[in-house]
Amino acid sequence: WSRTSSDLLLTLARSAASTISLSMSARSTGRRERPTSRRSLFRIEHGSTGTGVRLGAEWSRLEADAHSAMAAGSTVAVIGRPGSGRSSLLTHAARRAFPRHRILSAAAPTPDDVDTWLDLWTYEADRTDTVVVLRDVDTLSDFAAQSLVDLLRSAETRMPLAVTAERLDDIPVALASVVASVVSLPPLSDRPEDVVPLAHEFARAVRGRDVRITPAAERVLQQHDWPHGAAELREVVTRVASTADIVDVALLPAELLAGRTRRLSSIEAFEHGEIVRVLASGTLTMSQAARQLGMSRATLYRKMAYYRIDPRNPGS
Repeated sequence: WSRTSSDLLLTLARSAASTISLSMSARSTGRRERPTSRRSLFRIEHGSTGTGVRLGAEWSRLEADAHSAMAAGSTVAVIGRPGSGRSSLLTHAARRAFPRHRILSAAAPTPDDVDTWLDLWTYEADRTDTVVVLRDVDTLSDFAAQSLVDLLRSAETRMPLAVTAERLDDIPVALASVVASVVSLPPLSDRPEDVVPLAHEFARAVRGRDVRITPAAERVLQQHDWPHGAAELREVVTRVASTADIVDVALLPAELLAGRTRRLSSIEAFEHGEIVRVLASGTLTMSQAARQLGMSRATLYRKMAYYRIDPRNPGS
């Protein structure tokens, strides 16, 4: 990056120096410094972004739609819940449409960072080798959106642009006016066929090799709602795979074992999880499992009926 974007790198350095200066000033006067954003505002990707993971038919179809639109020169908006994989879909589509380009993945700034954020764009607007994926534009102010659109329009070349948002109606007017194609991406909970391939990919990233996920654990992962999307799945799998060679039901958090039947209380979720853990071993009789759980055999059967646990498939 330093060889091709020295001006941009200089601006980033100045921004960092300003932040450090303000922090030192605040500390010297005894004031509490303003917390900085942990989001990665700009991320540059060169070369292939593919990881080899093959997702389901729905993902492939939507990625193909985004690729076709981008290849035709249209500005694409991917709409969906945060964590559903919106920017990943656009990044893969952009890599197919513009295989020799670099991909600039940019997040919307906080209100205090808008001026610095817009300054960074002045060094990017005239590049001919870049595709821009602008994330979470529904959090972008009207002023910032209009300023960015004006800047891109005044550039000598038209930079390929794609954006993500939760709802189409929330995209600022200036950016909505340039969107020509919309792709609606369902949440991960509606794409259970993608959960297991992603889990294997996240586990591989932790261990540097393939990690076995048992069939029972795969069923539990597929049946969870994943309200926070792929980031939540990554956190769970990373935590387990970093401590074990095999991802099994016994290592998964209790809240995952409750399934989708209904919302359980914390105590119920724990109890449900313990029953599933014991039964999933497949080596105990019902009497032995009941003793290990500290309850009678009749109580165990009653609890299994209450939680709708299938003794032949406890993790389902």
